[in-house]
Amino acid sequence: MNKSKLEKFIFKIINNATEPVSVLDIKKNRLIRNISYKNIKIALKNLTKQKLIKQSSNNLYWDPSNNNIIFAVVIKINKTFCFVKLENTNEEMFIPGRYMMGALPGDKVLVKKFSTKTGSLLEGKILAIESRGLGEYFGRIKNIDNYYFFSSSEINFPLLVDISENKKNLDQDILDDKLIKIKIIYRGRDNDEHVAKIESVIGSASDPESCCKLILQQKNIKQKFSDKVLKLAEKIAFEKISETEYKNRLDLRDEIIFTIDGEDSKDLDDAISIKKLENNFWELGVHIADVSYYVTPESCIDKEALERGTSIYYADSVIPMLPKALSNNICSLNPGEDRLTFSVLIKLDSDGKIKSFDFKKSIIKSKVKGVYSEINQILDGAESDEIKQKYKDVRENIFLMKELSELLIKKRLERGSLDLESRECKIKINNKNNINIIAYERGQSEIIIEEFMLKANEAAAMFAQAKKIPFIYRIHENPPSDKFLALSTVLVNLNLPRLKNNSQQELSKIINSVKDTKLQFVVNNIILRSLAKAKYSSEYKPHYGLVLANYSHFTSPIRRYPDLMIHRIMSKYLENNTENNSKNNSFFADKVAYVADQSSDCEKNADSIERECEDIYKAFYMSSFVGETFDGVVSSVASHGFYVQLENTVEGLVHKNSLPDGEYELVNMIEFRNLKDSKFNIKIGDGIKVKLVKTDVFSGQIDFEII
Repeated sequence: MNKSKLEKFIFKIINNATEPVSVLDIKKNRLIRNISYKNIKIALKNLTKQKLIKQSSNNLYWDPSNNNIIFAVVIKINKTFCFVKLENTNEEMFIPGRYMMGALPGDKVLVKKFSTKTGSLLEGKILAIESRGLGEYFGRIKNIDNYYFFSSSEINFPLLVDISENKKNLDQDILDDKLIKIKIIYRGRDNDEHVAKIESVIGSASDPESCCKLILQQKNIKQKFSDKVLKLAEKIAFEKISETEYKNRLDLRDEIIFTIDGEDSKDLDDAISIKKLENNFWELGVHIADVSYYVTPESCIDKEALERGTSIYYADSVIPMLPKALSNNICSLNPGEDRLTFSVLIKLDSDGKIKSFDFKKSIIKSKVKGVYSEINQILDGAESDEIKQKYKDVRENIFLMKELSELLIKKRLERGSLDLESRECKIKINNKNNINIIAYERGQSEIIIEEFMLKANEAAAMFAQAKKIPFIYRIHENPPSDKFLALSTVLVNLNLPRLKNNSQQELSKIINSVKDTKLQFVVNNIILRSLAKAKYSSEYKPHYGLVLANYSHFTSPIRRYPDLMIHRIMSKYLENNTENNSKNNSFFADKVAYVADQSSDCEKNADSIERECEDIYKAFYMSSFVGETFDGVVSSVASHGFYVQLENTVEGLVHKNSLPDGEYELVNMIEFRNLKDSKFNIKIGDGIKVKLVKTDVFSGQIDFEII
């Protein structure tokens, strides 16, 4: 058989195979049994070069047109199954235990997709482990019958830990229920065969601070800046504003401009000015710290900021994107101090529509450090004499801000913007043993600032569209059709109108109809879970939730890298003449897609950390109330039970095993029904009294029983 015929024959074998094949599999064919391994490998190499076949690192071959053969990464394993994330789509796939091949989280694997699904997930099997991950994991160690086992969010079953190496350095008695880092020292074909050793002990599994520290390490979050970054930040922070900047910038220091933030805020990156013009027109000024002036491209600070992507806020802690010397100092718009800003002056008509905008590099001097709670008192007419004195120079502007924001809110809701509110909490920590959790509600001033930031962000995206320049947009795509169909079914079962299409106007009416009722937060959360997640993109798309054709993030360059990048892009187009714009287009076009994807990933990671740490602190707070009773509302239902949310936003599970005897089933995705006794039917939105029976700080799990 000549070379050409051999290649065609081997291609036919691979093309007809339903799974990847090895050289040995090919050699077994009776027609090429006498062909040498060397010649078969040469033929495979040529076919691979021509991209007619694909090859894995462990020499498996398959037809590229077979879309059921995909690379993936293992993300979580259980005793009898695991989950992988597909490389091409980021979808998750369920792998039954018999097809796991001993894979561990972090392993890159070759998988075959089945036509069947498990619930809403794809199902498949692992064909080969392409490359092994580091085999290092963070979690909890438990002593079970004098053997030590490890488990974590990634490894959700008891994994044997060999502590023989640690006997000299560790008291075995203090290992139980500790947080540790492990490394796999032996890998088997089944989960039961894996063995790990302890790399380090982090703290107690009942200490929330240690649990959060573990999560940060698990997700590779840097908690400190390098000396190089800190030194450069300190140097920049002590630089005086040059005469050139005073001369070349729009001088707004005599204008009534001030910041409004939380009481504890130190990174004041936005300030407001407002004027009412003739014919009920408005001029809204949004003045943002000019971080891009201080953080230059490719500097060590810039590289670090891009890697971090965003500041992370959890409990009462923050892991900032920029060093404090910048975020809390020279880039913070402190009252009475000259600060470099990037301003947008927006002219709005009597309907709140943007008629024009002007972006300018500017210099301001904030008149006062406004505090949300204090301004809320002013708007309610309940301020003290001390507060009156503090805000005497800006009081009139505060009420103008209220007037304009009410107009903007009215028009936003009229166009169908989704005014979704989820229940948020504030975690107050005085010391380790004095923690309080309270429900947090936005006041009028918080809403005012949010509305003004929306307008500035909209104007920035309009600027990019008008100039047709590379940009980073904040996009929110239409809801996935399957989720929207499921949402419609749930709403009908709650006696709310059926959704005829995925229009925001329909959803907005439903949100408004349940406002201030027991279903308000339940329905809001159900809708939120049904929507796509907002993300950053270099491609222009409208924002579904806000019903805006143009939207970006311009207003927080201290804590969000996309905003910093947008400032850089806009600065270049403002300072350069038209001849340079083609160079700018080429330069930024290569960067915006990467920055958008990187920032979206960092944001997703930060959201996960903040959510997990909040659950940990809630479980710790509630641990001192075990045995006590509470009034709550059924927030969601599942096949294993239902969840109850308390007034302080704490949520816990009532497991079906704790319910009175009977056969229970999930009905219409809104009700947990006892088929024998209707007295124990539980529906979303029902008020219910529960007893706290168990908490687990490490997992953030809270368990209730009904009274």
